[in-house]
Amino acid sequence: MISLEIVATIVFFGVVGSLILLDRKNIQFQYGIVLRRWTYGIKAIDAIIKKNEKFLKNVGDASVVICLAASIVSVGFLFFGLIKLQPSLGIVLPTVGEFRYPGPVISVPFWYWIVCVFVVLTAHESMHALFARLAKVPIRNYGIVTFLVLPIGAFVDPDAKKLKSSGFKEKLRIYAAGSFSNFIVGFLVYLIALGSLALANMFIESVGVKIGSTIPGTPAYNASVSGILYKIDETNITSISDLSNFLENLTVGKEITLYTDEGEFKLKTVGRPENQTLPFIGISNLTNVYKYKLFFSGYVPSFVVSGIQTWLNLLFWLLIFNIGVGIFNMLPIRPLDGGLMYEEIFKKKFAQHRIIMRVLEGIILVLIIFNLFVIYAVRFFI
Repeated sequence: MISLEIVATIVFFGVVGSLILLDRKNIQFQYGIVLRRWTYGIKAIDAIIKKNEKFLKNVGDASVVICLAASIVSVGFLFFGLIKLQPSLGIVLPTVGEFRYPGPVISVPFWYWIVCVFVVLTAHESMHALFARLAKVPIRNYGIVTFLVLPIGAFVDPDAKKLKSSGFKEKLRIYAAGSFSNFIVGFLVYLIALGSLALANMFIESVGVKIGSTIPGTPAYNASVSGILYKIDETNITSISDLSNFLENLTVGKEITLYTDEGEFKLKTVGRPENQTLPFIGISNLTNVYKYKLFFSGYVPSFVVSGIQTWLNLLFWLLIFNIGVGIFNMLPIRPLDGGLMYEEIFKKKFAQHRIIMRVLEGIILVLIIFNLFVIYAVRFFI
């Protein structure tokens, strides 16, 4: 049976494809890349600047300092990956169902990916536009980019000549603005996540583990274990984490008693099929069970728990995307904003700025390739 996630993804692609066809007169298409440009909202940006010009300049100066620090962190991550043979970056792509990409590709559930990309790009490009207009650089248009029907990017199109003739400080503010906005969004998401966790813990608590099934031929199957597990021997089990910690400290051949809401079950641990030295009892499809602490009584319905988990997972990915994109974008290599910032700095400070920039970019490119591909190849063979 096709999952709801797959159906929703197909519908999404269908809607995007239909919008592209209906709006085809305003769309640029080349080799599968679709561009749609707008000019709406630029006057609103000017209105914001008019009321907050001094404040925004101070914010811009702070963003330059923060983003230069982030660029040092980004390079440090690459060297850390080189030294520890632990990749510090990866390609992030959407996936549906149980499919997972191999190697350096990080698989993110499709709908999380779509929401995160929208939030990241909206914040990033809007801030570029804001600080470009603050520097009196005209914005010709802005828009989105898709690969066929998959959204992959967004852009702001400033007047290139005006941008090139802008002052040193103004350029740095413009280039730093995108990553800085992602750091701000990431920080806000972190605060929302902390608040959401505190609120959830205020209203509900984990009280046990629902045993979904048992594996045929195992001790749990032979003992007909079922129900909501809340204790093993004298140890209370309120979550899957508690259960894992308890089982890790057992030995093979140990007799234990499982207490569930359906009775007591005595059994003896056996060795895992893949490693006979590790204990195994044969319960599977486990889920945490929650009860209300305030306002309501009884068990929390699974759809409520699922909703809370989905919300927290979304916040997790929003945090990872915003901080990750912000830091990666500050790598000193063009066309990334970090590279453009260092190009301006070297141009101002050194006569041989082109050579210095090319050497630095060469080092960064090697580190990126090493972290993306070489580490996986090395770890595969050792």
